[in-house]
Amino acid sequence: LAYLVSLLRRIAETRAALLAAECGPELARLAALLPAVEHLVAYCDQRLGPDGEVPDTASPQLAQARAGRERHRHAIIGALEEVRRQHRFLQAPFTLRRDRYCLPVPVHDRQAVPGLVLDVSATAATVFVEPFAVVELNNALAEAIAMARAAEEQALAEVAAVFARHGEELQRAAGVLAE
Repeated sequence: LAYLVSLLRRIAETRAALLAAECGPELARLAALLPAVEHLVAYCDQRLGPDGEVPDTASPQLAQARAGRERHRHAIIGALEEVRRQHRFLQAPFTLRRDRYCLPVPVHDRQAVPGLVLDVSATAATVFVEPFAVVELNNALAEAIAMARAAEEQALAEVAAVFARHGEELQRAAGVLAE
């Protein structure tokens, strides 16, 4: 999609340059064949960044989902830091296992940190525990991530639909650009 948006920009820039220039009849004929696509560029720019990423501006739902995701992530980190303060033997910072925030706990201290064991280190010296205090927060984060992903996919589908509706016109314009 990012390449197609780039094509839209080239069409708009070339058309504007040819219409503004004093050019011969052949270039004027080609300029007349290029469609006005500035409205499509503006539409796509709101929903797709220069590298193909979907910005928060793509939709209110996306902005809200991403903000919720960050709120949940901060709440989880705060809760994990609180657990670390309560258990002085926990030296390592939090980590992710199975897409869930957890704490690396030395296996001999496992019983001191109530929670779910998500993983075990390769040496079996460390278990990765999701403290009960963050289970629901991790669940809420997973929901927010899914909502953000769905909103991103919706924005991408909308941009793809625009290109599908204007496909033939853009193919002709690409041929004119090549000429």
